[in-house]
Amino acid sequence: MPSSLNLNGLRVFRPAVYAEIDASALGGQSPSTGNVCIVGEFPSFKPSEALTFTSARSLVAYDASDAELALIGSIAFNPSGDERIPAGSASLTILNVQPSTQASVVFVDEDGDNALEITSRVYGARGNRATVAIAPINSDQVNVTIERDGISEVFEGIESGDLASAYYAGSLLDLVTLEANRTRALINWSQGEVMNAGAVAFDVSDMSSTGALDVELSTNAHANTVSVAIVGLDLAGASVSETLSFVAGDNASQTTAHSYSVISSISATSDDVAYAGEVEVSGEITLTCADYLTLREMMSAINALSGFSASYDSAQSYPAIEIDEIGSSSIVGVGNGAVFRADLYAIIQALAPSKLIVASRASGATKSVTQSAGNGAQTLRLSGGGEGATSLTNWSDALETIESSDIQIIVGWSSNIDHMNKIKSHLPLSARAGRERNAWLGTPANQSLSVVDASYAKLLNDRNIAIVGQSVEVIKPSGVRATLEPRYLALMLASMQAGSLVGEPLTRKRPNVLDVSGQWDGNRDASDAIRAGVVSLSYGPLGWRVERAVTTYRTDDNPIFSEVSANESINASVRDLRAGLDRFVGSANRNFTANRIKSIATALLNRQIQDGVIKNFRDIVLADEGDALVISYTVSAVEPLNFIRISATVQRF
Repeated sequence: MPSSLNLNGLRVFRPAVYAEIDASALGGQSPSTGNVCIVGEFPSFKPSEALTFTSARSLVAYDASDAELALIGSIAFNPSGDERIPAGSASLTILNVQPSTQASVVFVDEDGDNALEITSRVYGARGNRATVAIAPINSDQVNVTIERDGISEVFEGIESGDLASAYYAGSLLDLVTLEANRTRALINWSQGEVMNAGAVAFDVSDMSSTGALDVELSTNAHANTVSVAIVGLDLAGASVSETLSFVAGDNASQTTAHSYSVISSISATSDDVAYAGEVEVSGEITLTCADYLTLREMMSAINALSGFSASYDSAQSYPAIEIDEIGSSSIVGVGNGAVFRADLYAIIQALAPSKLIVASRASGATKSVTQSAGNGAQTLRLSGGGEGATSLTNWSDALETIESSDIQIIVGWSSNIDHMNKIKSHLPLSARAGRERNAWLGTPANQSLSVVDASYAKLLNDRNIAIVGQSVEVIKPSGVRATLEPRYLALMLASMQAGSLVGEPLTRKRPNVLDVSGQWDGNRDASDAIRAGVVSLSYGPLGWRVERAVTTYRTDDNPIFSEVSANESINASVRDLRAGLDRFVGSANRNFTANRIKSIATALLNRQIQDGVIKNFRDIVLADEGDALVISYTVSAVEPLNFIRISATVQRF
């Protein structure tokens, strides 16, 4: 066999110059930073399901009546007026740990059956304050008004209109009825022919079928057997034929053994040439709504049936599976055409932009809400929203849901040490999932420094946890001055970390506070606070500022683990390196794989230096252990410049 070239797994035989470009060493992306998650009791949010916002406006839009959300948003996205803090949180995620339920209400149709379900967008008891009024304008249109906490939404003139119509336009079939719902459209038909001289042949031109046929005789006054022969195709398209026999005096209905997709011929014969009874053949046509993407397509299928006429009359497209129920009635003649509507679906779609509620089809609903103009408006209040007691298990379960989420900073919205310990337990689990992150926590207000030290910082003792204990005075979005608990300061500092470069210390940076209060003096007790692993604000020439952003790490005086910014530098470096190499997991470990991955790791670390994530690195060592490659490197974190020492030598000149 001629020689060949293996080019990315493809054997090439044709002579030529083939080239490959490997730029993987330059690939990847900058480490994700600046995403903050607040974890705590937020009963207006779905339990254990993180919801992310990218601006204060979008957070407020979740519940415009909730002043607390407006305050949190203003702090998270605008934590500092210091020019050295260019931004706030890149995104803010809310994670509710408290069990809570949604309020809801159901509107019924003309039969009293459930039709439209309205559910509060916000969870908890707040949803019980919402009311929904549905006012029929006429037999077709309704107005819907939704109100909660002074916010009102009005949706007017909602209807689908007459979307489509179908009728039987032929003359061969004697009876044709149609009934429809979201599952199917069912057409039943029958055709009778009178026997003459012992025989009759049907004109089957308008006969269509998707099932078995029923045959019966009008009277039993036949002296001999009447045989009805049917020829056609079954549902698989194969030719089938069968004969139904009605013995003398028998006219009971009989059903064919086969289901027919095509009826080619039907004929009846008997030796009783004097018998003049009628032979009636009945069948059905079933159109499954799910088989059609739109109602227009279903109408095209009906229109293609011989003798039938169907049209789609709406300028908008509606799904076939969303039609309102149509009761069985004759569709013989244009004046009896079945009219297809989807008013319930139209209401649901019209209410989709609501900021207060979510509209959906109630379970088993087939018709729209009552639309009789004489009934007046139905105004119903939502109910069933509530909150349950929060357990430590709720905290664990909620935190588990964000272990692999793109979050770099957590803010604990609780001053309970047991809850803080749940966050502490979460941090190594998220690191194991490839998402190293740190946390900011706040103690109860008005605690002495010794209590904060002994009851919180010393117990936590974690390089990824920073804690604060001072209350802060701010101006709320409403313009009112207010003193806030330490957890708000924790959010403020977490957001300042998120809005600055990786490794940028918060030391001497100024948060947006008017005043600070607590059981210790921010200036006089600054050294004690730092020694205790507590982040404290002190007063400087330009106002309140962070004295030093330290962690609660107390095991030793490790300069990296005890500084928030230096610790962040290492976390970001590892997170970025892992992300850059993750794509190689599952690939073959060939002879050149180790060197290739080492070169990519080197490129990633060099870029980290350029981006300011780390200060430097050296000594990359890669060990090939078969199905594992172990990468070791020495890294120099970006450390804060905490001290400048001036040495003055005094001499006479």
